[in-house]
Amino acid sequence: MDSVLNLELRSEVLNYALHLEKNINILLVLYLNLEKDKKRALTKKSGGIPFRSKIDLLFDIGVLDSKEWADINLIMEFRNAFMHNIDCSSFSIAVDVLNKRKELMKFADDTDLRDDEFNFVQAYRKLNMVSLQVIMSKVQRKSILIREAKEVIAESLEWGKFVIKKDADLFDQILEICDPHDGDTVSMIEFKTNLSNFIQEHYRASFETEEYKALLVRLQEKLKSVPTVNFSFK
Repeated sequence: MDSVLNLELRSEVLNYALHLEKNINILLVLYLNLEKDKKRALTKKSGGIPFRSKIDLLFDIGVLDSKEWADINLIMEFRNAFMHNIDCSSFSIAVDVLNKRKELMKFADDTDLRDDEFNFVQAYRKLNMVSLQVIMSKVQRKSILIREAKEVIAESLEWGKFVIKKDADLFDQILEICDPHDGDTVSMIEFKTNLSNFIQEHYRASFETEEYKALLVRLQEKLKSVPTVNFSFK
């Protein structure tokens, strides 16, 4: 019975599809900025987003081009044929059922004129290899961009802390100079007191301005928008 159904070939086709979908899920998480506990639609075994919808979304947001989308869709068409059509026990049958001989054979390298099935299998393996490499390279590039964005934000925060500390040190020095000293005249003491009060009030008020509050809100939103990537899809 197994030989009639060709379960070995069906398992190979399914295995390719599962690996591809796992990496496509990772890619979607990166581009949609999904947190670890908000990936249910991608990881549910039933009722989740269909595979076709996933690659459609990646195409719509410009992650996949038309050729990449078509190649991955071809993989899924063959997977569906082998998984849902009991008569598809070979690529020779599946190619005729799907009418996809021309599309699949674009991925054939050295062909054997005596064995179509061998040619189809090798072409399908090449198709999967090419598509998986495309997805994995996009995952890698997006991961690098996210890491660089985190580094830029971290450096900006460090620069901000440096500037604030320098300003605070300067104000402290000025306030220290403004402390009364022996020999100060009444007018000098009054001047120092007024200057000290002005500096302290200006420093305090600067953190209460709408401009500062808006800047703080934007910074917090930027920090939220940089995802913490978790590649686990267990």
